[in-house]
Amino acid sequence: MANQRIASLTRHARGASIGKRACLAFAIALAATIVCGKACAESQAAPAGVDEQFRSQRLRIEQQNALLVQQARELEDLKQSLAALQAQVERLAGARVQADAPPRKVAQQTSSPGGAPASTEVGKDLTKDEAPSNAAVSSISEQASVLTPSGHWSLEPSLQYQYSSKDQVSILGVSILPAITVGLIDVERVSQTEDIAALTARYGIAPRSEIELRVPYVYADQDTVGRPFGATGSSDVVTGAHGSGIGDIEIATRHQFDSGNASMPYLIGEARVRAPSGRGPFSVPVNSATGLPEAMPTGSGFWGAFAAATAIYPSDPAVFFGSINYLWNIGRNEADVGYVRPGNSIGLNFGSGLSLNEFASLSFGYEQDWLSKTTEAGVPLPSTTGLQVGRLLLGYSYRLSARTTVNVSLAIGATDAAPNTQITVRVPYSF
Repeated sequence: MANQRIASLTRHARGASIGKRACLAFAIALAATIVCGKACAESQAAPAGVDEQFRSQRLRIEQQNALLVQQARELEDLKQSLAALQAQVERLAGARVQADAPPRKVAQQTSSPGGAPASTEVGKDLTKDEAPSNAAVSSISEQASVLTPSGHWSLEPSLQYQYSSKDQVSILGVSILPAITVGLIDVERVSQTEDIAALTARYGIAPRSEIELRVPYVYADQDTVGRPFGATGSSDVVTGAHGSGIGDIEIATRHQFDSGNASMPYLIGEARVRAPSGRGPFSVPVNSATGLPEAMPTGSGFWGAFAAATAIYPSDPAVFFGSINYLWNIGRNEADVGYVRPGNSIGLNFGSGLSLNEFASLSFGYEQDWLSKTTEAGVPLPSTTGLQVGRLLLGYSYRLSARTTVNVSLAIGATDAAPNTQITVRVPYSF
């Protein structure tokens, strides 16, 4: 019995051991199946992710290439627009250069205290007093012409202020000793101011030729302070005279004879006619007691013809200029006086301009005029003398745009006959 139980237990133990081994084998097989399934799944998913990333990178590269192509087209369009603007600036820059032409001058006539015309300057500025603006130095060297381009206009409003002051001493008596004079001594101080507003229009009639019309409006004021000694009373006597109105209208033409190069300057000829549209010195009333004018003239009262030859030589960053001119005044018959012809004048000027940058420039120069005596019936008047008018010229120019420039000039008298100070502001506009 006992042996049977032992045999039965042994059989049960063997069966249980066999069952455990079978379960363990089944578990191992199941685990291997799961691991292999995951590995297969991962091996199949990996290529799919790589393909998606590759397609994304390729799409981004294609977008970047398309953007580069578009930007290249836009850059080419900008280059073409810039080239067109540069060409337009070069065409318009020539018109602005003319606004900075070298100095040229016309002398006018004023009346002397005795009523006779004295050949003195009343500041009829013929768009002068500056060297070519150095903001246009590069334009001068690039253009075939320094005048207004053919078919283009240039309008130039200007405002000029001029002041002059002179002391006059008249002695009517006998000198006993060098320091003692018996008689009447009259001391006068004459101060004169002029404000001239003008509008100048220029038009290019040919590639190297232009015409010009200038219309000025003049306001003149003169104060005379006199203190006669030997007469009753010694207090100052102030006498004033004023005048305003249209000045002498001028018509001019210019022609450039060459295109200029490294060894040759630009050569320009000018012819100008001045009409007596302003009130002349013989048209103003004169005080019979003092001999002083009771009103101021606004013009010369005579026809005049003006001719000039100018040379302009650009040498970066400077421009050198010089000119010579001649003014011929045409005489006329004046009531109660007879045939009167103001003196003619010969003048020259020279100077240079220096570029500060592409917009601003400075200029400086000097001009000198020699005026002959006024004649009556062919005989020089004893109350007039020949005059020398010399002035130092300083100028500043600033280019606001390709069409507009502001020019400011200062003229300082270097001789007794020249005005003390003259300031001119010009704003040429080309189109």
